[in-house]
Amino acid sequence: MAPRMSLRRGAPQSGVPARRLVPLLAMTALAAMMGQARSAGAIGVSPASSSQVSSTAPASASPTGASTDGLPTVTVEATEAGRRLKRKVDQFVTSMVVDPGHDSIERWNTPICLMVEGLPPDSSDLVRDSVLQAATAAHVPLAGNDCTGNLYVIASSAPDDLLKDMLEHNPTMYYTQNGRTAIERYLHSRRPVRVWYNTGENCAGNPGNATSVTAALQGTPLENYMNNTSEVSFCSGGSSLMFHEGLPSIRSAIIVADKNRLGKISLRQLAAYVSMIALADVHLDADTGNVPTILRLFQHSKTPPQDLSRWDRALLYSVYNTDQSSTMQVSEVKSTVLRSLTNTIGPQ
Repeated sequence: MAPRMSLRRGAPQSGVPARRLVPLLAMTALAAMMGQARSAGAIGVSPASSSQVSSTAPASASPTGASTDGLPTVTVEATEAGRRLKRKVDQFVTSMVVDPGHDSIERWNTPICLMVEGLPPDSSDLVRDSVLQAATAAHVPLAGNDCTGNLYVIASSAPDDLLKDMLEHNPTMYYTQNGRTAIERYLHSRRPVRVWYNTGENCAGNPGNATSVTAALQGTPLENYMNNTSEVSFCSGGSSLMFHEGLPSIRSAIIVADKNRLGKISLRQLAAYVSMIALADVHLDADTGNVPTILRLFQHSKTPPQDLSRWDRALLYSVYNTDQSSTMQVSEVKSTVLRSLTNTIGPQ
C-alpha cells in the first residue's frame, strides 16, 4: 500500500511556542524514519502487557443483551436482520480500512513507540493511556519504555507553522509517491485533527526472510521508495495466489490536533478519536452509513460519539488478529467483526 496522507513524556505545557518543539520532534522523527534507533524519552509499554489481554474481541453490551449503540438485538442467521447486519459490516470495513486493489489491510507490524506533545502532563497522560489501552485490547505490537518514537501525537495552536518548521529541519520525514502536492495538502489541512502515515512493506514471518538487498535497505527512505514504486517484492520466498510475502505496514505516523479547531469536544473524545486513527490507516471521510463510529466526532452531530464504539473496537481487533499474509484477509476481517458484533448484541 502506498504511503498516503489523510486530510485529515516530557510533555510541554499548553501554549509553549510551536517553534520550541521543532528540535526534539525533528530529531526523533528523523531517527525513526531512518531506522537509527536511539532513545528519545518516548512513551511505550512493555510487550508483556499485550499478552495479558484476553484473546476475545472487546465487547460493550448491556447485561440484558440490548445494544449499547442503539442497534436492535439480532442473530446472524438466514434472516433479513442478519443480512442487513452483514451488509453494514461489509460497508463499514470496506469504507474504513480497505484500499481498492489490495487484499491485505495495512497495520503496524513493528512495535509502536508513542510520543505526545503540546498538552499539559495530565492531558498527555490521558491521551497516551487511551491509545495504549486500545492498542493492548486489539493486540497491536507495543515497544518497551526505552524506544524511539514512531507515533507522534501533537497538539498545537499553530500546526501549519509547526509542521513547516519540522519539514525544513527534516526534509525526508514524509514518504510519498504522490509528490509534493500530497505533503502540501497535509501541511495546510483545515481538519481539526490531521494524520500522515509513512508506510512500507514488511516481510511475512521472521524479518530474517528478507533478502540481503532488503536487509541493507531496511529502515531507509530508499527501501520505502522501492517498495512503493515497484511491483517487485524484496522478501524471499515470493507470493502465491493464497499468500503474500510482503505485508503493507505503517512505519510511522504523525497526528496533529489544531487547538483552534477542536471546538467543544472533550479531551476524552479527542483521545478516543486519536486512538482510532493512530492504530489503523483509516479513511477519515469514510461513508459508514448509520454505523456508530468515533470518526463521526467532527461531523456536527447533535449527539457526537463519546468514545470508541463497539464497531470501532471490533474493527481494530479484527485488523490485528487476522492473517495479513492471506489474500483472504479482508473477508476474514469482515467475518471477525460480524462474529464480534453478534456475540455482543445477540441473545445472552
